[in-house]
Amino acid sequence: MKTILLLVAIGLAAGPGRAQSYELLEGRRLARFEKTAGGSEAGRLITLHLPAKVLAGAEIGKSRVRGRQSFRWKKVRIEVDGNNSYWRQTLRKLERDSKGAIILKGRMRWHRTKDGGRQHFLLLDSIQKSARRR
Repeated sequence: MKTILLLVAIGLAAGPGRAQSYELLEGRRLARFEKTAGGSEAGRLITLHLPAKVLAGAEIGKSRVRGRQSFRWKKVRIEVDGNNSYWRQTLRKLERDSKGAIILKGRMRWHRTKDGGRQHFLLLDSIQKSARRR
């Protein structure tokens, strides 16, 4: 009986319910991410550091999903809930100063395209402006 309880406890601790952390993309991994338009990181939680001018100069449009906004960085589509407080705060800060960097955190997801393919996109959980450049 103790053995069964021990096995159940180990299974619960190592199961899919455990906390995941955001992984910073840099170097070769970042290059592969850019080349595959995000497909190389599908399903993963990621952190991305970009120059603030990327967002300051981006054309922000509506997403396929109601209430979301989207923009592109290189080939990567980035989506965020339009009511996200981090998003609104960052946009206000960028109006005053577009220097520094932005830190994006989110999960890479995908949806079907009209031709049956997959389009990957980064669904943001948080975004913030940093004074430091990357």
